[in-house]
Amino acid sequence: MGGGKKLTKIKHVLLSIKPEFAEKIFTGEKRFEFRKKIWKDHDYLSTMDAQKIYLYVTAPVKRIRGYFKYDYVRIGNPRKLWKKCNLLAGITEKEFQKYFMYKNFEYQTKTAFAIRIKSTVKFNKPINPRKLSPGFKSPQNYYYLNNILETKLFEIEKETHYKNLSLENLSQPLIDYHKVNKKKVPK
Repeated sequence: MGGGKKLTKIKHVLLSIKPEFAEKIFTGEKRFEFRKKIWKDHDYLSTMDAQKIYLYVTAPVKRIRGYFKYDYVRIGNPRKLWKKCNLLAGITEKEFQKYFMYKNFEYQTKTAFAIRIKSTVKFNKPINPRKLSPGFKSPQNYYYLNNILETKLFEIEKETHYKNLSLENLSQPLIDYHKVNKKKVPK
């Protein structure tokens, strides 16, 4: 037997997100999701076609509204990341600065992550995670789905795939708003 590293299955990720930003992701207005911290092996996860980033929408919704798949993750200091991604950010520069704690003309966060959203699926019926997994606690930022919650989410999706999922975004890339309006779009 070889002494190589064993590859383990990467879990799907659950992100906490404010309602207004979740809606912008599902409408295609927000094509980058910005984070101060990100899950391990994000490059590997983006190459796995079946991997999903579920969105737990915070109060007052407190439900899993859907998921997205992504192309890649940009990493850099916030100032440079904003310059590269602002056309598809779906937020104002002021919101970006507030999130990355911009004070006295300096960012307090050294590293920022921009997740490039490829496609989305919004559930017609939001999922209450507390009903699926008693003791569920919403993530502060993100966490890997535990086996129980992951299995139950997959079962619900399989049973209701064509009934409860919005098919308008299913397996299609989002409409690139800036291309439609003939603006230059960063990759």
